[in-house]
Parts: sequence; structure tokens; C-alpha cells
Amino acid sequence: MIEQHNDVTLEEISAATTVSIRTLRSWIDEGLLDPPDKSGRGARYPHENIDRALAVLALKARKLSLKEIAEAFIHATPADFQQWAAEAPPPQPNLITSYMQENLSEEARGTP
Repeated sequence: MIEQHNDVTLEEISAATTVSIRTLRSWIDEGLLDPPDKSGRGARYPHENIDRALAVLALKARKLSLKEIAEAFIHATPADFQQWAAEAPPPQPNLITSYMQENLSEEARGTP
């Protein structure tokens, strides 16, 4: 699904998956995503976390609980994560951002 690159930031994972940083941190705490190589500023996460986050979304769409997803992840292979990631539902638009883009000028949005 997604090519392997160097480690990524939490912000990059969020952008690639449309999952909020807060939710990603929660999933890390619950063991669904791998932790960073170091904590604090400049933390880098394994690139595989993008597929893992997309896999969580795909399995949640199948109505699995986070506990059931964690159990599925125990014996999952990288190929399993890639397959689940490919099944992830399309990202939902951020309604606030969409509204602002459609209804406010660039100056009012604070964009240069």
C-alpha cells in the first residue's frame, strides 16, 4: 500500500490518515501503534504506523472494538497491515475546514 520510507512524525501520520494526533497518541498508549524511537521534540515514529493506523480504521469500520483490534494485531504480519490499510474507508472531510474553505476568504482564514 504505502512505500517504506524513513521514520515519520506524528503530524505526518495524522496527515496521511486523517486521524487526529490526540487519537494517534491514544492508540500508541493502547499498543495499537509503535512508540517513537525517542520521546519529546523531534520524536520519530516507524513508517509502518501509517499502515497500522489505516488498519485500525478499516477494522473499526468492521465494528471491531479496539480490544479486538489489538488482539488481531498480536499475530499480524506486515502484509496483514498492508491489506487492512488498503481496506480503510475513505477519509471523512473535516466539516469545519470544508466550511471555511467554501465560505471564507483567504484573509479571513488566516492564510497568506
